[in-house]
Amino acid sequence: MNRHLLKEDQSYHIDPSRPLGGDGLTEETAFSSLPEAYAHLQENVSLGGRKVTFLLADGVYSQGLTVGPGSIGGGEIHVCGKNEGGAKIEVADGGGVVNTSSINPVAVKNIWLPSCSAYYAAQIIVQSGVSFTDSYRVDKKTGERKKADHMSATYLGLIFVKDPYAIRGRCDTHIHAYTGGIITIDDNTQIWPDGVSDMTRFIGVADGSVVARNIYVHGNFDCHTYLVHKNGFADLESAHLPGTGRIVQTGGVVT
Repeated sequence: MNRHLLKEDQSYHIDPSRPLGGDGLTEETAFSSLPEAYAHLQENVSLGGRKVTFLLADGVYSQGLTVGPGSIGGGEIHVCGKNEGGAKIEVADGGGVVNTSSINPVAVKNIWLPSCSAYYAAQIIVQSGVSFTDSYRVDKKTGERKKADHMSATYLGLIFVKDPYAIRGRCDTHIHAYTGGIITIDDNTQIWPDGVSDMTRFIGVADGSVVARNIYVHGNFDCHTYLVHKNGFADLESAHLPGTGRIVQTGGVVT
């Protein structure tokens, strides 16, 4: 099968009001979902080190995006809402943006989403205009919906937060690094809660690391501030964090 090798960066339009079968090259022929757009890359495109941008029209997206190891070649994938707050990922059975590809960093911008997760040395970059909403997972045995994490990194997965963002929904742990995962939030990042009603803890670290120096969370809400255990590392120097002062450290290092 001949794959199209990109010679320059490429954008594809996605609109949940459009039918299946578009080519994504114009607003009128937009893909209908993130999985449809990503399947097009898998089947037809080699990135060749270029950047692909998925441009999301305003609307509710009932499916998230999972990027995995495959044959699309090295290069970045950007998921970007056309208007801040207009594109919202709402997945009934949980999930949001997941990356397990070590050669395709994924950036998110101008979207509302339940969660982002990075596994197996994959990278996710959180840029401006992102809001985290209610995050759930479905228990495979009982079918019960349970709170899940907003940001999670494991098995050398990396999440980089580069810009201010908002928290608009419930979760178990907002920032969760475990089993070798690393989450880094740029110094002086401003975080804006809006109607946070149910969060177990703001930061959780176990055999992973979180670097969040000088971040500032505006406002306060009821949650554990952080939990660090096993060989976890948390650099929280001068960070202004939410919670009622409940902190737990059963191991690891907190600075």
